Amino acid sequence: MPTSAQTDLESQVRLWLKKNRKENTRLEFKLRIDVSIPEIKAEFIKDVLSLANSEGERPRAEGHLVIGFKNGKHLDVRDAHYDGATFGQILDSYIYPPVNVAYEEYGHKSQPRIGVLIVKPDPGTLYVVNKKLSGDKGQALLLPGQCWGRKSDRKVELTGEAIHARLLDIFEGRVEEKTQPLRQRIAKLESESGAALQVKQIRFEMEASRDAKALESLVDKLIPYAQEFDHIVKNEVLDAVMVVSGRAQQSLPIALARSVDDVLGALMPVGCGGMWRPGGEEIPPEDCRLLGRIGHITFELGWAACRYLHDLELAELVAQRYWVLIRYATLNELKHLQSEYLRDARECQRICLEDREGNAFSEGRKKLDWAMTNALDAFECEGYEVRAISPKELTPSDLSACIAIIKTGEAVDWKSAKGELHRASALVLARKAKQIVGLGAIKRERREYAAGIAENSGVEFPPETLELGYVAVSPEHRGHHLSHCIVRTLLGHHTGRLFATTYSPYMKDTLKRFGFVNKGKEWKGRKHMLSFWDKE
Repeated sequence: MPTSAQTDLESQVRLWLKKNRKENTRLEFKLRIDVSIPEIKAEFIKDVLSLANSEGERPRAEGHLVIGFKNGKHLDVRDAHYDGATFGQILDSYIYPPVNVAYEEYGHKSQPRIGVLIVKPDPGTLYVVNKKLSGDKGQALLLPGQCWGRKSDRKVELTGEAIHARLLDIFEGRVEEKTQPLRQRIAKLESESGAALQVKQIRFEMEASRDAKALESLVDKLIPYAQEFDHIVKNEVLDAVMVVSGRAQQSLPIALARSVDDVLGALMPVGCGGMWRPGGEEIPPEDCRLLGRIGHITFELGWAACRYLHDLELAELVAQRYWVLIRYATLNELKHLQSEYLRDARECQRICLEDREGNAFSEGRKKLDWAMTNALDAFECEGYEVRAISPKELTPSDLSACIAIIKTGEAVDWKSAKGELHRASALVLARKAKQIVGLGAIKRERREYAAGIAENSGVEFPPETLELGYVAVSPEHRGHHLSHCIVRTLLGHHTGRLFATTYSPYMKDTLKRFGFVNKGKEWKGRKHMLSFWDKE
């Protein structure tokens, strides 16, 4: 009677066949195997060697040689009378050391019967040909010492260099396995002495104190340990910081909170990528665990700020830390951490709106909303090229494409844009596969026009102030935050005061996001009531 494991394997094999699964490093398909023919027998031995000698796996997974299926074709193995014992004898004779194999057959009356040779290799072994196998004409088909492995979906004979590299990997793996208990013991001793012990002593002092000034001084002492030492010490630092975050529901002076945030910042493994581009290497698991703990402490501080203290300065500090965490996780594709940070930040947002003792905390919610929205701009405009060009580079065909986009928005006088774009102070184009799909500009100095806007809005500002405008996106490309990317790029090419006018609710949100402030009164434009936005 088949075991549950065998039943699971049978289901897996049926799924492979149904989906016409491709071969890989652990899977090979054969329509038939006739071991009475020397050439086929040699190929069979090579197949098993290649499945046994997988590369870079520890522990090494089982390999499967499926017989009776190849490239979508089925061949019932019933009449072949394959025998696991015969397979085992051949392999034991020609492979050294002997590799552990098992043979199973699956199938019902209505289905073709399938054979599976299960190869169960020892991860600490490199399997080689044990003795010579000759063909009918005396030609050598296998020679002692030959070795095969797999590269993706094919088997390859290993060179002397490759054999040496695999033996070295096996040796290093055995050393790693044998020294693991010693390294664990060393880590334990290190955690109980030196810098780790010094941080524990600081934590003990913190646990014994309720004075905010004294706690602030002790927290500041943690910064060198957070910056300069390994993960054992860093985790001790986090244990100490949690003394403060665990009490935050009762009281947390902003100066002490800032000291805590300084320590969290010192612990961040930002690396060479910083907060503006992905790191050059994969983030190690120990750094991910560290980031997870930093996120937990940030959540404790956010919960205290939003639920108990209604402290706007503390909420802003938490929002800034969430900005760093979410952006870092987004840039480096740490999906699980990004999900945790967003979930926790949204929970803090939710609790801000909870009416406790007649007061909600909407200001705190706005701070957190800013952090999440702004941090996620690492995902904005993915698949688009958004860059500034010299207005003089604008070709006639580019200008036509820009005017066509502006016309779809109906918010801008396209005739004015046609004459002004090539004279702009700064110009940004968004492209998708070289096609222009969005644009924006900082217009040239127009003193009379600016004076008219000042009169209409009732806001006095220098007439030499430049205007941000002509921001438009093709309808089929809206919803990708292209206006955000366009405005951000424009602001990166300008210093000084700017103004903008708009009627669009979406554009108002974009301007607000980048520091523009709505001032003055609205006035009647060509089609809509316009509002004035100022960025000093």
